[in-house]
Amino acid sequence: GMLDCDKPIVSAINGAAVTTSGAQLSGDATRLGSNTVLSGTTVTFNDSLNSTGVARSLTIHNTGDVEFSGPTGNLVTLGQVDVTGAGGTTTLTGPTTVGGLTLANNAHITGGLTSAGGISVAGSSTLSGLVKSTNSFITLTGPVVTTGTVSALGNISVGSTLRMAGRMQ
Repeated sequence: GMLDCDKPIVSAINGAAVTTSGAQLSGDATRLGSNTVLSGTTVTFNDSLNSTGVARSLTIHNTGDVEFSGPTGNLVTLGQVDVTGAGGTTTLTGPTTVGGLTLANNAHITGGLTSAGGISVAGSSTLSGLVKSTNSFITLTGPVVTTGTVSALGNISVGSTLRMAGRMQ
């Protein structure tokens, strides 16, 4: 079935795992109270997503798209974020702050991304705004289109074609 948390409140995910056979949708602000694993076809956060207290990791096992529409990690940063489903696209449209990001699918990042750890995207990447790894590397395996700035303390590697109107530093 589908999990729909779309009320004018703050949702809290305090359990270790949420599994559905369909889509998962959070329409309101969401807080992770523990390290969390979400499993479903598509996973959507239409408002802010933050940890409570300390950085919490988030693993998403998906077969479709994953969308973070609001600010992510803007109050209390998320820890490592892993999206394991190779199908679909992960979209980050709000400003995002995480401990690290690994995507097994395509990435569409328009709101900016700051990661204390590495950033790795297995599929194609469309990047605008600032995409920055403050302490590590950025690995973009598929074709990359960027109109913003890509910045890393470590290496930036692109495994396929690069179309750039922005800059890498």
